[in-house]
Amino acid sequence: MINSALRKLLSCFQTPTCVFCLAEQTFTRVAELDGKAAGVIMGHNLRKPHGPLLFCLQAWQSLFRLSLSREGRRAWKFFRQMDLIYEQLLADSSSVYQGELSFLAVRPDCRGRGIGKELFALFQQYMEQENIKHYYVFTDTSCNYGFYESLNMQQCGMQTLPYKQNNRLADCWVFIYENTERTGA
Repeated sequence: MINSALRKLLSCFQTPTCVFCLAEQTFTRVAELDGKAAGVIMGHNLRKPHGPLLFCLQAWQSLFRLSLSREGRRAWKFFRQMDLIYEQLLADSSSVYQGELSFLAVRPDCRGRGIGKELFALFQQYMEQENIKHYYVFTDTSCNYGFYESLNMQQCGMQTLPYKQNNRLADCWVFIYENTERTGA
């Protein structure tokens, strides 16, 4: 059963604007298998402006609705802490990035079929077309972060974020990976 905060969060991401994530994307592709969505990838050319103001306003409205419940505020606090870690990881990096791999997900029943690698290859082609030589991705221990290592991306920073899970304190490790082979060269 999905709790009410998670249901609200999911409803935010089911809107056409997908909070800030979708509003900022300059690249999005969906992989299909047997006529159904099997995976999605989103990226951002950091040299291009963010999406339309209307998308950002709708995103803020979705976040406001999320903040109306206690569970929603806790979720908001967690994601804000995650954003602060992202900012710190970027500040600690000596690299100057031109692009970001913002989101990559493959449906659990479709994993192991090369869909993630195909989506990543499309993202790399986009980076080359945009003449982006250096990009990054944030990931954490809730994800298959080893996937990025298998693609020759290099971990270049990490921090921990403590959180409560089943009334016990746990750690979420947050990583930043960067491409090691510069595209567009």
